[in-house]
Amino acid sequence: MLFLNACSSTIEEQSVETVASTVSSQTTTSVTSSTTTTIIDTTTSTINKGIRRRGIIKNNPFEEIPSEIISGHKLGATKYFEEATYEVESDAVAYNLKYFKLNDSEIRCAEKINADIVSRIEDAVAVEEELATYYTREDAEADGLMYINYLELSYNLVELGDVYSIIYFWHSYSTGAAHPITNPMALSYSLNNCELINIRDIFDTSSDEYLKVLDQEIINQLCAPLSVEDEKCRYDDDYAVHKKFVDGKGADILSTGSTQFAVGIFGLFVQFWEYDFYYASGSELILLPWKYLEDVLDKDGVYVDDFMRAYCVFDTYNFTDYEPLWTWICED
Repeated sequence: MLFLNACSSTIEEQSVETVASTVSSQTTTSVTSSTTTTIIDTTTSTINKGIRRRGIIKNNPFEEIPSEIISGHKLGATKYFEEATYEVESDAVAYNLKYFKLNDSEIRCAEKINADIVSRIEDAVAVEEELATYYTREDAEADGLMYINYLELSYNLVELGDVYSIIYFWHSYSTGAAHPITNPMALSYSLNNCELINIRDIFDTSSDEYLKVLDQEIINQLCAPLSVEDEKCRYDDDYAVHKKFVDGKGADILSTGSTQFAVGIFGLFVQFWEYDFYYASGSELILLPWKYLEDVLDKDGVYVDDFMRAYCVFDTYNFTDYEPLWTWICED
C-alpha cells in the first residue's frame, strides 16, 4: 500500500462517501421502526476478576485472525476452496481483487455464494470506474501530481463448517486523497439454506436488552485487559461518541453499515471500520463469546436449529480460556 501526503479533501471525501454507501447497502442486518436505541453515556467497561477476555484481536486488516479461533470442519482440506483473482482490464484503475472461492462440487451453496461475491466485486468496480472519471490521469498531470488510482480486495476467513463466514476488506486510493482507505465487508452464510445470516435475527428483539448487552460486551472486549477497578479505558469515551453518532442517524450498532459482524462457533466477531473511532487507531477486530450473549439470544429464533444448537454442542469440545463453555439451548 502507498501512503501519500498529497492533499485534496474533495476527492477523498467523495471516495469515502461512495464506498461507505456501497458497503452500507450490502449489510445483512436490518433495523425496524420498533427498535429502540440506547445512548451509552453512562456505559463503561466493567471488570470481573473471574472472567478473562481476549480483547482486541488485531487492528490491521492485513493481519491474519489467530488460527485457534478460526473454526469449521472443512478447513482441513484445500479441496473445498481456493483463492481466486477477479481480473479487470482498466486504463484508469489498477485492480488486485482476491476472493475466497468455494468448490461447488464439494460445498453446498458454493455456486450461489461465489456468484454473490462476484456480483459485489462487479458493483465495486463499476463505482471505482465512475469515480475515476471525476479526476483523470490528465487532470493529475496538469496539476503536477503522480496519478495513482487503485482498488484492492483482501479477506480474513472466520469459519467454514455449517456456516461460512468471511470478512473482506476493500482497499482504495485515488490521487489527491490524504491517505488510502479500507472498508470492511463481513458476510456470513448458512450452508443449510444458502442465505446470508441476518445478525439481528440471532437475538431476542422483544426488547432493547440485546442492544445493551452488545454495547456492554463490546466495551469490555475493547478495554480488556484492565488490571484495576478504577482504570480508565479510552474506548469508554470513543465508543460513546461513536454510539451517539449512530443513534443520531436513527440506527444502532447492528445497522451502522460501517461496523461489520461475522458469525463463528466461538462467538460474534465485530470488525470496526478505521473511522468508527478515529483513523490512527486502526481497524479493531474483537470477538464477543456466545457465553456472554446467551441471555439475549433468541431460543425460538430462525437460527436455533440451523446452526446455533450445533454451536453449543460443538462448544463442549471447542472452547478457549477466553471463549468459555456455554450451555444455552443445549440444556433443552
